Order: sequence, then structure tokens, then C-alpha cells
Amino acid sequence: MKEQEAVRLLKQGDLAGLDPLVECYYFRAVKSAYLIVEERRLAEDIVQEAFIEASQKIHQLGGEYFGPWF
Repeated sequence: MKEQEAVRLLKQGDLAGLDPLVECYYFRAVKSAYLIVEERRLAEDIVQEAFIEASQKIHQLGGEYFGPWF
């Protein structure tokens, strides 16, 4: 599933759109969080919360891609 399709599903309230986005961006997000907090578990928790919040605020995403917005 392409990123735009996943975002469209999320905007329609279908959480199935979240899986491909997590698959694509999870490890980069954890790496970035780890560089800040220097604790793997905390970094994973932060990223999990960030994906939850992003799914709740997905309507704020305009024409740009998910990655830079996330």
C-alpha cells in the first residue's frame, strides 16, 4: 500500500492505514528518539505515542508526505 493510500484510510477513520506507515517510519523514528533520550525502551514508547497522536491528528496533514509531517 502506498503512503498516500494509507493516509487516505486514516483520514477516513480506518486504522488499517497506520500499519504501512509504522512499517515505513518506525525504525527511523526510534533512532531519532534514541539519539535524544539515550534509552531504547523510552525511545520506543515515545515513538508509539507519536504514532497514536499522529493517527488522531492526521486530518491536519495537507498535501505533504507523512514522513516529514510526522
